[in-house]
Amino acid sequence: MFAEQAYLFRHALVREAAYELQTPGHRAELHRVAAFAVIDLYDGHPDDDLADDICRHLQFARADKDSAELEATEFHYLKKAAHYAAAEWRHTDAVRLYMRLCTMGDIESRARSAIAASSEQQFLGNIEAAQQILKQALDEHSGFPKVRIERAYGRVLYLRNQLEQAETVAKRCVEYCRKHNEAELLSICLNDLGSVLQARSQGDQAMAAYMEASTVDGSSAGSALANIGTLHYEKGDYENALDYYEQALALHRTRGDKQAEAITLGNIGAILRLKGSTDTAERHYLDGIRLCREIGDVPLLASFYSKLANLCNQLGRLDQAAELFRSAIEIERESSAGPAFAQTLCNFGLALSDRGEPQEAESAFREAVAVLEANPNRRFESFARGCLGQHLLETNRLAEAELHLRRAVELGDEIGDVIGKALNMATLGGCRRGAGELQEAESLERQSIALLEAAKDMHGVGTGRCGLAMTLYAQGRRDEADTEWEAGSSEIRRANDPMTLKNLQKQWNRIRNAGD
Repeated sequence: MFAEQAYLFRHALVREAAYELQTPGHRAELHRVAAFAVIDLYDGHPDDDLADDICRHLQFARADKDSAELEATEFHYLKKAAHYAAAEWRHTDAVRLYMRLCTMGDIESRARSAIAASSEQQFLGNIEAAQQILKQALDEHSGFPKVRIERAYGRVLYLRNQLEQAETVAKRCVEYCRKHNEAELLSICLNDLGSVLQARSQGDQAMAAYMEASTVDGSSAGSALANIGTLHYEKGDYENALDYYEQALALHRTRGDKQAEAITLGNIGAILRLKGSTDTAERHYLDGIRLCREIGDVPLLASFYSKLANLCNQLGRLDQAAELFRSAIEIERESSAGPAFAQTLCNFGLALSDRGEPQEAESAFREAVAVLEANPNRRFESFARGCLGQHLLETNRLAEAELHLRRAVELGDEIGDVIGKALNMATLGGCRRGAGELQEAESLERQSIALLEAAKDMHGVGTGRCGLAMTLYAQGRRDEADTEWEAGSSEIRRANDPMTLKNLQKQWNRIRNAGD
């Protein structure tokens, strides 16, 4: 008899029929027994990957007969399941679990769950859904929990490029924290305010906010110092940027914040790469990759793959660069197809161009621009349009190239990105040279060089002077052209960038051969 029953219950339809024939109370009891059987099987400490299944049983158990014990047990395992799903980058599951937690626990716990659910929606690229979760939570909370939610809401406004509203929210949060002596959150909100002001091209006010954040509370001082470093970096002041990044790195290591440590290692590596210290830059990137793997931060790992790929491409290690870019794109396409993904696409496009794959490069550039049209970010858009403009110039589509390059220059000017503006201005000069407008080309290139010299971007100065040499040669001013070429190519050699020099040398040879 038992063998026959066992055979029958192997079949899903029989099991389902038997389940549905139970009374609601009996079904609920079966789920309660199943949940506690799993818990008891692991001596009260089941593995985190079982927490979601336990919660499902407890949810059904509470459907017929609720109790404080069942609710407390479900709440405990819901938290474990949500944290585990988030740590495993299972964002859809994490959203579902955190949204259930929004209806359980005390006010503080519900506020934290709403913020976490919104964050997971952001990872999925659902920014509007993330904003809606926080908007609903704001209506349900007051006091300190509400300020935490409002702070997260301001960050979503920032991501959606609604900067004026984001600034208003950040200032309101700062005012509340000052009034109620909430030092830790005040430091965080000051960093948020600085980011918004920086995005609105208000560098001095952003610096003041970051400076205050660095002194208010030690827990956020490292982030504030890193933000100050980024402000200096964007101005081309690499020495001060490096100094602040090093200070931030020391604080992150003291606090054991490995994610912040990895991010700062990446920032330092970027400056070292620009200064020509490629071996040291590579070590910083590899250390960052190690930390990302250690803490399981997959999106940050993708950004390090991209950084290392750029370096490999610069050094002529093209196959390694392409492999790293593909790994980064695979991760970012699945996790968050936003501005950072667009930047990776652009860098991959540049690498494809160096590999002699122009059609694939153009596809990457155009996809990047499309991503940024859907997810506005002026800084990344300036870079993407500059890359596409450069590619169109190289393939002799001057009219379309000029449209993208002029917009890239405008964007750089709007956000105060001196270096980005100058580099795109130099490329625009090359575009005007191709159109035969040599005087305008020379003017643009000289303006670009002056900006880059003031910003102390000597690699940019080098590429600019090489471009100017081509314009001068086309005008028949050959001695001046040779002088500019020698000076420019020397700077690029000093920066240890053989791929850029190789590409410029091809263009220089083409100009000279055409002139001869």
